[in-house]
Amino acid sequence: MGFLANFKIRNKLLVAMFPLALMAIGAGVYSSIESKKIDTWYSNLIDNYVKTFQSVTAARGDTMRFRLLLYQLVAEDNLDQRQENDGELDRVQADYRALLADALTQNPGRANQIKAAEALFDQAASRARPVRAAALAGNREKAMNIMHSGVDADLQQARQAMTNLVDEMQKSANQDSDELTVRTHRVILITWIVIILGLAASFVIALSILQAEVVQAVLSFRNRILDVAEGRLDQPITNLDRPNEIGEMSRALQTLQVAARERETQGWVKTEVATTTGAGGRAAAAAV
Repeated sequence: MGFLANFKIRNKLLVAMFPLALMAIGAGVYSSIESKKIDTWYSNLIDNYVKTFQSVTAARGDTMRFRLLLYQLVAEDNLDQRQENDGELDRVQADYRALLADALTQNPGRANQIKAAEALFDQAASRARPVRAAALAGNREKAMNIMHSGVDADLQQARQAMTNLVDEMQKSANQDSDELTVRTHRVILITWIVIILGLAASFVIALSILQAEVVQAVLSFRNRILDVAEGRLDQPITNLDRPNEIGEMSRALQTLQVAARERETQGWVKTEVATTTGAGGRAAAAAV
């Protein structure tokens, strides 16, 4: 980590926190994007499912209503009421087709099943035409015979097809919801894994920086201080060129070392002068 040698301690610690910040930002961005996607998918799922389910359920109700109106038409004695029931059958059939057209638009993935159910209902409605004609003519027995000969069974089959479609839609919606739930859990797991990796990387880097760039430098600086304190003034002071706190303390220690050398030199000079002066005085006294 030589590139960190000239950094201040605060900046070194900021560098150590960089992986955590980077991974936290990355995890946040990833989580936000995926959450937005999942939210959109959920919205589309709910919107399409609810609308299609409403259309298909209403269409299933129309198959039941069509069958009931057909029996009412056969059983009705009043001609005007029979004509009213016959007109209502046409309206129910038109409403059924409109509902399935909406279901096709809302959920084109179910086109084959929707069209198959519609075909069964159209077949039953077409075979019900003689029943309606006989009922309108007042021939109840003929109308009932035609109903029992297969029309009623066709209507029951058309209704069952719609029931199966509703059940399959519910099952499909549950599966899609489960898949989105799994995806949500995966996003949460990945986010936490990235954050934990960021914490681990920051811890390792911070520990390395503290050991290599702080602890060792401080221990070396401590040894130089002890050298100065114990009078070993010939030891070189390292890290003088660093622009950080270690460099500042090293330069301050060098100043102390130089001052200690000067004091030591001055003391030696004074001692030598005193010694020389004392020796000269004794020599003069002896001469006298």
